[in-house]
Amino acid sequence: MNVKLDFDDVLIVPQFSDITSRSQVTLETTLEGRWGTRITGVPIIAANMDGVGTFSMHHSLKKFGVFTAITKHHTLKDWVIQDDVNHAFITIGMNDEELKQAVDVIQHWKLRDTTFVPKIVIDVANGYMNSFYDFIKKVRDTVPDAYIMAGTVVTPEAVERIILSGADLARVGIGTGAVCTTRRVAGVGYPQFSALQECVPAAASVGGGVQSDGGCVFPGDFSKALAAGAKMVMAGSIFAGHEESEQEVRDGKVIFYGMSSHAAQEKHNQHKKYRASEGRVVQLPYKGLVEHTISDILGGIRSTCAYVDALNISELSEKAKFIQVNNVLNRSLEPYTVK
Repeated sequence: MNVKLDFDDVLIVPQFSDITSRSQVTLETTLEGRWGTRITGVPIIAANMDGVGTFSMHHSLKKFGVFTAITKHHTLKDWVIQDDVNHAFITIGMNDEELKQAVDVIQHWKLRDTTFVPKIVIDVANGYMNSFYDFIKKVRDTVPDAYIMAGTVVTPEAVERIILSGADLARVGIGTGAVCTTRRVAGVGYPQFSALQECVPAAASVGGGVQSDGGCVFPGDFSKALAAGAKMVMAGSIFAGHEESEQEVRDGKVIFYGMSSHAAQEKHNQHKKYRASEGRVVQLPYKGLVEHTISDILGGIRSTCAYVDALNISELSEKAKFIQVNNVLNRSLEPYTVK
């Protein structure tokens, strides 16, 4: 059995570079969809989770060109009262009612903004159900001009099937999230770096791409995902706990939970006796405005690009070389607090 790798198991090797300033690096890119639609922006997206996929988050992140997957629990009215949604993805599950609301949102914004491009996330925890692929086709047939990403899966065969069923990007990542316990509860998952290495070529072989979902703890992890060939990177916990999370702050702490946790199931009336919790509840320190966090992430990616002589993200995936390591960080001072 071959050992599979996570972001903590690899580093990017520096190379001789003609880049003298990180300001020379361009992070905005145009993603050409497998089914004819293109979107432009910085290929990072805040996850469709409570406390992350909010409209407040969208309005802050779009200033940096970054996308947000709005949670599926927002109503049509919530979408209608916004002043702009060109960097927001609509989230739906395998649910005809949610698809209908997505269509209503799209019709409203097409009438209101002639440049509006429909963007949809089909969010399913287990992307290996045969009915999931039929639903992707249904969404593509219903909204043929949408940019669609769907998942989650972790194997090349599933990635190919997702894209051929009608998606532009396949979401790759099971059990990667900080508040996800699927690997402990179900024993199912795949280390994220190896999943990307194996799934990116499969997606490209059928004209699509991969969206890396989860596992980013540090800014450098975003760089590793993009360098591994992901067209877009989704993250949750790193964006949680901010002013834009729209959650109550108690004693300087913000409650954050996985969307398969009992807390989420009870909040959204999805608790069933046959379901186990596959998420946990944590208290995060209040982080203030998200602009500081996203600036660190984008600055880290620019730094990575400068180290490998990449003027943009496309060149990053072409030029980056990885090595496997036993240790990524010097942790000698971690027990101490610096004031």
